[in-house]
Amino acid sequence: MRFRNRLLLYIIPIILLTVFLVTALVVYTSGVNIKSLQDEIIEYRLEVVRGYISTEYTTLERVNLQDTLLYATESKSRAFDFIRQTELRGGRFVIIDSSNNVIFHTGQTEVSVPSTTSQFLKDNLETNRKIQSNSDGHVLLTYYEYFEPWDWYILAVVDRDIIYQDVYRAIWLSVGAGLLVLIGSILIIRHIALMISQPIEDLTMGTLAMKNGQYDVRVESSGEGELSELANSFNTMAEEIEDNFIQIRSKSESLSLLASFAAGMAHDLKTPIGNSNTLVSYLEEELKKFNKAYQDNQLRKGMVESFISEMNESIDIMSKNIAQATELVTGYKTVSVDQLNRERRMIDLKNYVNEILHTLRPKLKTSNIEININAEDDIITWTYPGAISQILTNLIMNSQIHGFESMEEGQIDISMKKEDGNIVIIYEDDGVGISEENLKKLYDAFFTTKHDKGGSGLGMHIMYNLVKSLLHGTVDCESQLGHGVRFTIVFPDEAQNS
Repeated sequence: MRFRNRLLLYIIPIILLTVFLVTALVVYTSGVNIKSLQDEIIEYRLEVVRGYISTEYTTLERVNLQDTLLYATESKSRAFDFIRQTELRGGRFVIIDSSNNVIFHTGQTEVSVPSTTSQFLKDNLETNRKIQSNSDGHVLLTYYEYFEPWDWYILAVVDRDIIYQDVYRAIWLSVGAGLLVLIGSILIIRHIALMISQPIEDLTMGTLAMKNGQYDVRVESSGEGELSELANSFNTMAEEIEDNFIQIRSKSESLSLLASFAAGMAHDLKTPIGNSNTLVSYLEEELKKFNKAYQDNQLRKGMVESFISEMNESIDIMSKNIAQATELVTGYKTVSVDQLNRERRMIDLKNYVNEILHTLRPKLKTSNIEININAEDDIITWTYPGAISQILTNLIMNSQIHGFESMEEGQIDISMKKEDGNIVIIYEDDGVGISEENLKKLYDAFFTTKHDKGGSGLGMHIMYNLVKSLLHGTVDCESQLGHGVRFTIVFPDEAQNS
């Protein structure tokens, strides 16, 4: 008998005994660690949610809009949308205030809370941020955080049986397939470690460099799959940011203008890049834990499946954040300085509208829309250019999204003239038009027919307020289904009246 065969003959029984001993140890230690592992996952979800809410409030606070109902409501709405997209397996998110009012929840059924809940949460805020209770024979675990600026208790309520059932199933499978799990895990983890660690490290360093303003950083992309796509998306984002930064610097006329633009860009990119950076750090920690378990021979099939599931979920979230950042960078190419300010100055209206259309070309390049300007020459007026820009931008985007949604091509006509001491702007498109029912609610806040596609319902509301409150003018809309839309905007000619 060959030495190799003899060696295998001696070693195989030892390996088998070791496998069963390790499996038994895994079963025992898993039962002990289940609670801690699930706590960490749920607390991480809760921390991400609270972090996003804090970011929204910090954004309002930075521009002193935290007490403005419209902007505060919009920020809270974005926070609610983010929470809906945050997975909480086996449970729901609930937000209540100090008066036990349910502000928001993600479940399918209505939520009610006992009258003493908020006081109990307040009393235990510093000592215990997890509650165990029974409801209809189910053990519920409630994790919570308090967000003081909005007086919100953010609760993650989960069914313990649901979040534990996959782990229990994995433990029983590991008992019956210990040898296969041990040998297969060693091979799989070694391959995964080699495949994942280097791209994740590159993305981490690249994200940190981007955060520190090094826009020329690039990540090496090789192979196929989600990580390769993620690296390509990161490089595309980096190229967009670098190109945009170079263009801004070359076109800036003053340091104050450059600082204002850079601040806006950094603010908008903070959330997606920050989220990506957090996820990368989380993946590093998980990989370290995974590697430690491998080194300690404590791997099991359930842990591998959980690790792969977490990797896929995190990569998917990171891809969405980087896609969002890329979209923001592209959008900033079209931002007008006037839209960041509310200052009056003298403008040539016809030339200024042409400038607005120029900035909108990237947004319109995928649409077959013809825009015609009919205006008197030398319409000089003293007004708020930022308001004019935002009004026309909202109207044009509204036509593109709503008016020409099911049409292969469309036409927009913008007419301008001076009349009886006023400036008159007539905006028309030949799109699908607006029904009589929707026309009555056109300027209502949060009214939109595109809730399922991310519409906020604030575009026409903001446009109406700009005309009425800032320009001290009037706006009238005429439309019928199938016959396009016509907006007539009239505001005082300050140059003539001054």
